Amino acid sequence: MSDSTTAFHGAPSDKPVIHGAHTEHEHPPYQRHHFASMEQQVDTTSFAMWLFLVTEIMFFGGLFCSYLIFRNWYYPAFVAASHQLNIVEGTANTAVLIASSFTMAMGVWCAEMRKKSGLILCLCLTFVLGLAFLGIKYDEYHEK
Repeated sequence: MSDSTTAFHGAPSDKPVIHGAHTEHEHPPYQRHHFASMEQQVDTTSFAMWLFLVTEIMFFGGLFCSYLIFRNWYYPAFVAASHQLNIVEGTANTAVLIASSFTMAMGVWCAEMRKKSGLILCLCLTFVLGLAFLGIKYDEYHEK
């Protein structure tokens, strides 16, 4: 095959489509256009997921480590502060956050399945739950 009908890295393509001076290669529907092969796409997405996980571990590891250090250094202050917490509002806030995460994930699923009414419903529910979160936070901070 000539160079105009080969994919990146010299691999021949199955069905090249020539438009002007550019050669566009047909891809399977699950392969994004900017990847030369499925192997490259899988390697890239796997690397990106591992990179994301490592950065999350570093961020939250540092956050929890600093929390534990300061809790150890200033234990009486942490005990006094823990008596100021409102358990009911904290529990409600946690429930709202979990529910909003679920409605957003369902919204993504509805978008992937092309279910427009489900997507709109999930986005509206997520918005309402976000407002509920802000309302609970307002009440918590206003109380203090």
